[in-house]
Amino acid sequence: MKKLLLVGIAAALSLSTFAQSRPSLPSNWRNISIQRKMEVKPLVENPSNSVVLSNNGSKILTDLEIGTTTYDVQTNDCMDSRCYLFPDGTVGATFTFGVAAPSWPERGTGYNYYDGTAWLPDPTARIETIRTGWPSYAPLGPGEAGEVVVSHSGSTNSLYMNTRPVKGTGAWTQTAIPKAAGNVLWPRICTSGNTIHILANDNDTNIVLNGMKAPTYYYRSQDGGATWDINQVVPAGLETYTSGFGGDQYAWAKPQGNTIAFVIGEQYSDIVLMKSTDAGTTWTKTIVFDNPIPSESLSSMTFPSTDTAYVSDGHLAVELDPSGNAHVVFGTTRMLWAAADGSYNYFPVVNGLCMWNEGDPTISGLNGLNTDDLYNQGKLVAWVQDRNGDNVVFDNYVSGTTIFAHYGTAAPVSLPQISIDSNGDIFIVYTSAVEDQLDATSNCYYNHLWGRKYSAALGQWGLFRELTPGNPGDYDYTEQTFPSLSKTMDNLLHIIYMYDLIAGAYVEPFASPGTIAGSQNVIMYLTLDKSDLLLSSKNTDLSNSKVNIYPNPVTDFMDVDFSYNKSTPVTMNIYNAVGSLVKTEKFTSERGNATHINTKDLSTGIYLVKFETLTGTFSKKIIKN
Repeated sequence: MKKLLLVGIAAALSLSTFAQSRPSLPSNWRNISIQRKMEVKPLVENPSNSVVLSNNGSKILTDLEIGTTTYDVQTNDCMDSRCYLFPDGTVGATFTFGVAAPSWPERGTGYNYYDGTAWLPDPTARIETIRTGWPSYAPLGPGEAGEVVVSHSGSTNSLYMNTRPVKGTGAWTQTAIPKAAGNVLWPRICTSGNTIHILANDNDTNIVLNGMKAPTYYYRSQDGGATWDINQVVPAGLETYTSGFGGDQYAWAKPQGNTIAFVIGEQYSDIVLMKSTDAGTTWTKTIVFDNPIPSESLSSMTFPSTDTAYVSDGHLAVELDPSGNAHVVFGTTRMLWAAADGSYNYFPVVNGLCMWNEGDPTISGLNGLNTDDLYNQGKLVAWVQDRNGDNVVFDNYVSGTTIFAHYGTAAPVSLPQISIDSNGDIFIVYTSAVEDQLDATSNCYYNHLWGRKYSAALGQWGLFRELTPGNPGDYDYTEQTFPSLSKTMDNLLHIIYMYDLIAGAYVEPFASPGTIAGSQNVIMYLTLDKSDLLLSSKNTDLSNSKVNIYPNPVTDFMDVDFSYNKSTPVTMNIYNAVGSLVKTEKFTSERGNATHINTKDLSTGIYLVKFETLTGTFSKKIIKN
């Protein structure tokens, strides 16, 4: 029987907490590199090897399972938003479904739905009538009553849309999205009411539009997909990138009315924020990262510098805060290009997630994304954790033997997802290689899911959380990757991801220097209470004298008195007996001055009050009479 929601996951899985300081690395580790063949326009359809698929036997963690697939690559680069929490508490989720290797003739959209009580049975067939992949999912219509999926067909090189007016039930209506020419693939969608926005990419380098080879296309429909008033155009400003971009190298933010935004980029190109305040009619381009190795060099394999450069790993995410400002998070890596044989070297230990906020200056130069500099600037927001506590990461790495699972061009810390709540608090979920867990089958490091929170009120990033740790959750020596975080949330974060017993991907054609055996993969659903992403390792019972709440029991008001020697910014969250967030307030507490809190709106009962401060996270129960 499936578990519906994992509320209070800290109690269920004993989440591991890690401090904010980075472990030091021996200087010679910076020069450990892995060589890859350069792939400018990836097209993952079928594997390039002939490994026979094998079933892993009994499936693990069936209480959170919402689907299975043996087609185990869910993206080439940026992970799509394929999980969505609706206003009524229901959840929709999609993934690329396939079971019959090596050609997967039945491949298509795997879809599942949580109706507020239970998930539907695991899907056993795609929703489309034709073979598709890369399903992008969003709500549709007034009040988000319906839903839409856009996927691509590798046989017709076109996009297909499936919609239905009532989410979770009824027949899907399938239509082909019109195109003028080319091979239109790898869709990403976002919606606002009946307006649908699509990004896609052409993998035909003979197609040139507005000077861009293998163009990145933008589509818009303002009537739920009945007509497309903007069809297969290059957003104004992107045409300067004449070599184009690859598939899946773009990601949408959740629209705010007519304000929409996406980020696009790869290791060979700039990272660019494209933003429109008139629903896609006009665009403003902002360069987030000015790549010192321009993508135009790829066609001739002549690079202006033989030095190494810190660049993006091509895995990006973006979100708008309540003020409409964009926040971009992306993986970083260090690369050396070798023009002679069309290969490149990347340095797996030099990595992390960079956060860029709208209004920040453009990052530039060979060392612009140097992780040491980003860390000192407060822009490095995630890195590999010293999981075994010996102050060295990957101390069991053997050069030429040990493999980092190569999901597209992902670094060991990558595949970021970002969501921002109404308070402006930022939540990131991402994958990271686990330093002390090697898969004996693939000789790859396993990847686990991690999370972190930024408090807008306190201006502070919190502790690192391993979302899928070991006992009692039995997540050790398992692979968790391709996380998709809902852009909407209640007091929980809603996440789907792919779970496997083998590190790495079977379908991924860039898995060298080893090949990965095929196996059954499980699509998992996970929830996490936002308050479990802590700002501090301190979590003290307020029975001490640092904080007083009085009177308790409370009636119409309560007073909160912090006995610190200096001003303390505070975020207060009140949860009811079933764990639902019912009240949030932010204030600054001065020693000796109590803060008066109105509790008239609370019903009679028992509540948990949590305070987030610069010195710790505290909690206490109160009784409302």
